[in-house]
Amino acid sequence: MELAQLQRRASDFEEAGVEVLLVSADRPEESEKVRRKLGTEFRFLCDVEARAAERVGLLHLKGHPLEKRDIATPGVILADVDGIVRWVFKPRNYRMRADLNTVIEIARSLPESAKV
Repeated sequence: MELAQLQRRASDFEEAGVEVLLVSADRPEESEKVRRKLGTEFRFLCDVEARAAERVGLLHLKGHPLEKRDIATPGVILADVDGIVRWVFKPRNYRMRADLNTVIEIARSLPESAKV
């Protein structure tokens, strides 16, 4: 899913009782520019060295189509307030995206005790 799609559906996530956190491979100042351009309140967590992507299994080794460098795939992880992972979308490559309607539906189905 693209950031603009997420922004358009922000109220759906809020109604589902979940907070969206975006993990970006960009430096903090670049992520802030994107956040301002979109006019979003979503928080960006910066993973410039792809350590988090690697740790959660979202690193696509040599996945950049031109530069053949490691990149993160656009995965989705739904975790509860205690950090327990409730659902994961792990794409096989950087071109695959989670279906936004599915993500929202699953977020809505989480038990109330798991929500923010």
